Amino acid sequence: MTRVLQEHADNWDTFLRLRDEADMELGNLRGPLEDVSQKPRRSTNDAQQDFEALSAQREKTSILTDKIRQLQQICELLDPLESPRADIRFIDVDTEQLEKQYDDVLSDLSSEIEEENLLCDSMDHFNNEINSISDQLSKEPTRENLENIEKFQVPALRAQLAMLKEKQDEAKNSRKHVDTDSSRLAALEDRMKNLDSMLEDAKKAAERDE
Repeated sequence: MTRVLQEHADNWDTFLRLRDEADMELGNLRGPLEDVSQKPRRSTNDAQQDFEALSAQREKTSILTDKIRQLQQICELLDPLESPRADIRFIDVDTEQLEKQYDDVLSDLSSEIEEENLLCDSMDHFNNEINSISDQLSKEPTRENLENIEKFQVPALRAQLAMLKEKQDEAKNSRKHVDTDSSRLAALEDRMKNLDSMLEDAKKAAERDE
């Protein structure tokens, strides 16, 4: 009987140790998640660093899965005690919630980083198109070319610029983590104004040459 009681006491001590280790690990893993979630919106580079750091922490949740498995094994030896089973249920639920929180934040980070990269690519493409039209205007285009630029190419650029502004406004209102670079859009708006001036100058020059 004494040996049985001692084994039971040892199992209980082991259970308590594993439970405390699991609680400590839960706390350790909550910290980085809370830190990232509470940060203000930041650049894509900073957000990417957070994504990589948080992904590494997410992998550590497997430690909790292993702890739960060990606790369940010890719990069988403590049967019919109910308190160990209740403790395991709490830890299991906390672990599932933590994993979901990690996955949600990582998903948001990934989506916002990709969205901002695509927006920047679109702005680069817009800038290249302005460069192309500016180059045409600097080479004394014919009246026919000027009409094509004025009636088709410039309106298409205006539509693109409006779409870029709409996407940036939406990003400002909806994102949690990644900030969007407003200065880039402002620079494109300035370039569009300069393009309008170049077009007017080119039209006047064409009229003088007639």
